Amino acid sequence: MSAAIAALLSEHLGLLPQTLGDRAVELAVRARLEATGTDAADRYAARLRDDRVELDALVEEIIVPETWFFRDGEPFRSLSRWARARQRPGGRPLCVLSAPCSTGEEPYSIAMTLLDAGLAAGTFIVHALDISGRNLQRARAAIYGELSFRGGGLDARDRYCTPLEGRRWQVVDAVRALVTFERRNLMEPALLAGASFDAIFCRNVFIYLHQAARRRVLESIDRLLVPDGRLFIGHADPVETPESTFRTVGESGAFAFERRAARTPAAARPARAATPLPARPVPARAVAAAAAPPDEPGPPAITLLSASSLADRGELTEAVAQIERLLARGGPSADAYHLLGVIRVAEQRPQEAEVCFGKALYLDRTHHHSLLHLALLCDRRGDRASADNYRRRADSTRPKDSAP
Repeated sequence: MSAAIAALLSEHLGLLPQTLGDRAVELAVRARLEATGTDAADRYAARLRDDRVELDALVEEIIVPETWFFRDGEPFRSLSRWARARQRPGGRPLCVLSAPCSTGEEPYSIAMTLLDAGLAAGTFIVHALDISGRNLQRARAAIYGELSFRGGGLDARDRYCTPLEGRRWQVVDAVRALVTFERRNLMEPALLAGASFDAIFCRNVFIYLHQAARRRVLESIDRLLVPDGRLFIGHADPVETPESTFRTVGESGAFAFERRAARTPAAARPARAATPLPARPVPARAVAAAAAPPDEPGPPAITLLSASSLADRGELTEAVAQIERLLARGGPSADAYHLLGVIRVAEQRPQEAEVCFGKALYLDRTHHHSLLHLALLCDRRGDRASADNYRRRADSTRPKDSAP
C-alpha cells in the first residue's frame, strides 16, 4: 500500500492500518484497483483525493462489520438500570446515540433494552451513525441470521423479531420505528452540531484509531454528551478519558463513564437537556402510531412517517413526492416543510433547505429542529450572528414533554 493512500485513510478515517493488518488494507486497495481499472497505486491515490465516491467505495472494502445483539452483555444491563433511575414521568425523552452502529445490532439492542426497562415508545430516542452506506442499508432492513444472536438475547429475539425462512429474523416494525440511522463520519469536526445525548455508545472503535483521531472523537463525545450522561466504550478501547471530564461508574464489565456536571474551562457552557439530532423529525405520536398494529390490513398510507422512512432509506425522490402530495392534500405543515428541508440538506442543496426551514418557522415560529438546522446552515456559510440567534431561539423552544 502506498504511503499516500495510508495518509488519506489516516486523515479521512483516523485509521491506524496495522490495527486491521496491513494485508487487509492492501487487499481492499487491490480490489478497488481492479474494479476501477487503475494500474498503479500512486495513480489511484491521486484519484482518491478528488473522487469522494471512490473514497467511499474503498472505505466499504476496508470496513468489516463485527457486531451482534447485546454484545458483551453488561453495558446493556448497566444501561437498563441507569435508564430506569433517570427516567421521569412526563419528562423529556431519553436520547441515546450509537456510533458507529455497524449493521444495526447495537442500536436495536439499546431500543429493546429500554423497552424491557419499562420505557414506553415515545419516551426515548435512539440515533445511530455509521460511515458505511452498506452497513446502514443492512441496518434499516433489520434482517439477521444466527450469528447476530451469538451473544445471547434469544428471549429478546423471540419477542422483538419475526422469524423468516433460512434461520433469519427481522426486527419488528414497532422497534425499527424507534431507531433512526444516519451516514456520518466520526472524524467530522462538527459532528452532529446542535444535538446532545443522555448516553453514547462508542464501543470498539478507538482501538482502530491513531492518537489524534481518538482525541478528536473524544472531543465530539465531550460536546455531545450532557452533564451526568453516560459514555460506554469497548473493553479493548485504549481511551484515556480526562478525570476532570469523566469518571468511571457502574460495574467493571460495563466500561461506562459519567460525564461530570462541571465542564472544563475550554468547553464551559450552561448545562442543557439532551436534544436529538433532527435527522428524522417524527413526533412522538407518530412513533406511537407506528408501534401500534393497524386495525385492518390495507395499502400503506402516505404519511409524514412513511415519507421520513423513505428518506432514511435514501429514497429521496420518492420521499419528496410523498411530502408534496401531503402538502397538496392537507395544506401547509411545519413538520412537512422541515422534513423537506432535511432532504434538501442531504441532497447538498443548502439554499433550498433554508427556504424550507423558513417556511416551517413561518407556520410554527417555535419549530425547534428547523431552528437547529438553520443555525447549522448559517454556521456553514459563515453567518455567525444569524447562527447564534437561531441557536438561542432553539434553546428557548426545546420540547420538554414530547419527542421532537
